[in-house]
Amino acid sequence: MWGQINVLIANENTTKPSFDCKSKLSSIEKLICNDSKLSELDLELGSLYKRVVKDKAAIKSQRNWLKDRNIKCINAKNKINCIANAYINRIRILKRWVPEITNCVAVFKSKSITSYHFDSENKKFEIISKVKGPFRCVLVGFNTDKNGLKRFLCEGEYWYDMADIDSFNQSKCILSDY
Repeated sequence: MWGQINVLIANENTTKPSFDCKSKLSSIEKLICNDSKLSELDLELGSLYKRVVKDKAAIKSQRNWLKDRNIKCINAKNKINCIANAYINRIRILKRWVPEITNCVAVFKSKSITSYHFDSENKKFEIISKVKGPFRCVLVGFNTDKNGLKRFLCEGEYWYDMADIDSFNQSKCILSDY
């Protein structure tokens, strides 16, 4: 009997995530609570989030990420890998929001900014909507069209014209070419 108790104690996750594992949890949160690697990733993400939480755009972005993570990973064949990959990608994005880490945050002050979606099938940009400024976003990539017009991808969602960005230090950013 004592041997069984020792085995159970040895397998228990000693790393706790940034949230309370004793409260009512979703199935995704239960997986995070029971896996030390996921708990570590959650702690890292939580630490970064605390550094940007005063930014309304960061709060909205984080809420959207949580919803997307849950939707994508709930039906994944390997839920643990899905959650881990979601955390790794989100940590990479949040690191760009933290000023001491990088300057990949673009500031848009204009009153009306056009946002675009890239139609990969037809290989062209489509206007989605006009967005009211001011706002900030984390730049993750860029694309230059055949006419030399440069557009930037914000947090993997929408594209914006270089001319609409009011401040951004491109020399200190590492961006992917899409």
